[in-house]
Amino acid sequence: MSERTTVVRSAVGIWLLGVLGAAATAHWLLPADPQAGLFALGLLCMAYTLAAFVLARREAGLTALLPLAWAAGFGMWLPIGQDFGVETMAPTMLEWGVAESMVGPMASAAVLFVGGVASGAMMYLGTASAATFWHVLLLTALVAGASLSHNDNPTTTFAAAIAWHAGVAGSLMRWASHAAWAARTGVCPRCQEDIRGVTDGSCPSCKLTLVCQSPARLVRPVPTEQPVRHDRAA
Repeated sequence: MSERTTVVRSAVGIWLLGVLGAAATAHWLLPADPQAGLFALGLLCMAYTLAAFVLARREAGLTALLPLAWAAGFGMWLPIGQDFGVETMAPTMLEWGVAESMVGPMASAAVLFVGGVASGAMMYLGTASAATFWHVLLLTALVAGASLSHNDNPTTTFAAAIAWHAGVAGSLMRWASHAAWAARTGVCPRCQEDIRGVTDGSCPSCKLTLVCQSPARLVRPVPTEQPVRHDRAA
């Protein structure tokens, strides 16, 4: 089995575990205890994000720690943000003629979307991948729209939790597979340029930000010219 096949199989396995974990949490824990369910989903996101960083040989640092901390705190900042959003946006929405029954769902959907923008920015900070940012943003917009149209229907909540984590984990695993191959071969995942020994943090050809450790460039010793030896006749 080639090394690249092993990386891809590892990424698929991590993605599958993430989807199964999201499904189990959304089915059993989230309906019984929403607060504990949100905490569990945040920790799950942190777990597969960390697994993606490890698979890709992501360099340790603040830009790797912040996305992990943000994901782990999902169960804390989302309820606080929703309560704050409802309190601050409710008077304005009522003045605009929004039905009172829709104020809470609309405010929660707006906070959820803003949280998705922040989550996408955090993922971009950790991966330097614009595709990952837009995937997170699009998935959050779809989840926010679904929650708004169905008003916290349990089935919709269950499907939304699975879809969001499946999409985000899939995007991270795709990035990790490309980054892992680049880290092991010393080739830029975008333009295939040799990036071995690059120390300025970006590809010298396409300027792609490199957040993973690339192999050091091997420097072969220059052979020294040996002096000609003249054997003297005995």
